[in-house]
Parts: sequence; C-alpha cells; structure tokens
Amino acid sequence: MSIFSLLYANTLVVSIFSTAIASAYAICKIYDAPFYNAQTIVNDLEKIRDNVIPLYFGSIYMALSTHYFIEYREHSLAEFVGNVITYSFLIEGLYYLYYNVQSKAKQYVSIPTIVYPLDALQLNMFHLSCYLACLHLPTFWMSLNVLEYICVLYFYTTMGLLMHSQIAKEYSIMLHKYNKPDSCLVFPVCDYFVYHLNKSRISQHRKMDEFFDLDKEEEEEEDEDDEISSTADKEGDFVKIEKTSGSTSEGELADDISE
Repeated sequence: MSIFSLLYANTLVVSIFSTAIASAYAICKIYDAPFYNAQTIVNDLEKIRDNVIPLYFGSIYMALSTHYFIEYREHSLAEFVGNVITYSFLIEGLYYLYYNVQSKAKQYVSIPTIVYPLDALQLNMFHLSCYLACLHLPTFWMSLNVLEYICVLYFYTTMGLLMHSQIAKEYSIMLHKYNKPDSCLVFPVCDYFVYHLNKSRISQHRKMDEFFDLDKEEEEEEDEDDEISSTADKEGDFVKIEKTSGSTSEGELADDISE
C-alpha cells in the first residue's frame, strides 16, 4: 500500500462526503426543507459522532479495495452512460437483496411523519456498512473509470441524504404504497420487475382457477341435468304403475259387477 493510494482514498472519501452533504444542504435550502431537527440536534450530533469514525475508515477501506479495479483511461460517451446505468442497476440489485434478507420478517416499514437528511447518518453501523458494500462491490465486476465511479458515488451519497428529507417524502410514500416495503435506494428497478412478475403469476393462477371453476360448473350442470332426467324417468315409471294399477282395479270391479 503506497502513500499515493492512501492519499487517493482519503481525498476521494472526504471530497465525495463533503460535496454530497453541501449539495443536500443547498437543495434543502432551495426547497425550504429542514436539514436537521433543531430541537434534537445535540443528541443527533452525538449519535453521528459515534458513526463518523467507523464510517470514515470503512469508506477508506472500500476505496482502497476498489482502487486497483478502477481504470484511469478516458471512456467514450456511450461507455460512460452505459457504465453509469449498469453500475446504478447493480447497486439497486445488491441493496434489494440485502434489504429483503434483513427485513424478511417485516411486513411493512412505517415512515416517520417528519424526516431530516441528517437522520441518514444516525443509522446503525451494520446498515451503513452494508450500504457502503452495495456502493462498492459492483466495481469488482465492471470496467469503470474514475469519473464514472465518482459520479455514481456522489449521486447515491447525496440521494441517501435527500431520501430522508421532506423533499423526497412524497416519493417515499408512493414507493411504500405500491411496494410494501419498498426495497430500493433511489430507483425501484427490482421492485418494479418483481411486482410485475408476481402480478403475471397471480393473473396466471387466477386464469387457472377460473378454468377449473368453469370445469366444476360444467360438471355441476351435468350432474343437475342427470338428476333432472333421472327424476323425470322415475316420475314417468310411477305414472305408468298408477295407470296399470288403475286399469287392474277397474277390471276387477267389472268382474264383481257381472258376478
């Protein structure tokens, strides 16, 4: 491990985090949304202080690990766009797997009435570590250059803060409404595909159920027709028996009169 690598990782982590926090703060100011809770800011800063050091060293470790997989050559515009989209999809996919594994027993995730971007830094270290892993693992499988890597990291770090703001509250409520719980960081890619896959399966099951229900109805109708025909046959036999017995009794009565 060289001094250049340490300087690279430190510069990368500090610049991305500071720029993301400044961007989120500026956006909240523009939209007149609170960045932190003024009533609990002292307690919030204490919680954040406990997370900052392990979060910093964890980010340095991730940056050093991915340093040898990042390319330093210029990519074309098509490569840039394709890598950024693929990188984002892989991040969403990893987070989808993590979220559904760790919240398998939960049926619904409630949304606080009032949220602040600073709340994102108060999450437990396990969640933050998994968040960092989701952001960095795709770099082991892709041919990213530094610009693509920094752009995606900056975007997801900034959005990680803004997704806890009043600006994104309506978006979060919409995601929770249609995906209970929603399992995305920013883009509900996996939720969308899983939802429509389950929807198609449900529709197929419903079609099969309707098909079998139709068969049952046809069988019931056939059974009813058989019962009606058998009842009619029995009634016809009963009428014949009555006629026969009636004619026999009339003959016996005539014989008695003649005698």
